[in-house]
Amino acid sequence: MKKVPQIEKTGISADYINEYVGKAMIFELNGIEKMLNNFKEYPIKKYTERFSSNDYCDVITKENKERVEELNRLAEICNSKDFYDLPKNDILEIMERAYCIIYGEKSEIFEYYKKL
Repeated sequence: MKKVPQIEKTGISADYINEYVGKAMIFELNGIEKMLNNFKEYPIKKYTERFSSNDYCDVITKENKERVEELNRLAEICNSKDFYDLPKNDILEIMERAYCIIYGEKSEIFEYYKKL
């Protein structure tokens, strides 16, 4: 079994941000509609899907269990039909929340995105 790559101080893999970062770049370059189309075409994988316990060891630990559950919940929200009706800033806040869970801190980039 492989180890989950790039574990942050939060116990979460930094690689998981890749579920969101491409979508954020699409938003910055092409706007909300193109980003939402990308969400539909490429749904957010749950943390436990991206890092399956069939392939990776220690995906869920006592230290990261709550964070993994919250990331999985955010993925479910992003993949729900109602997600596409949310205001732009609510969508960006969900993405920012994922960033905070992964890294344990906020990123100023989302404040910039909210102004676009």
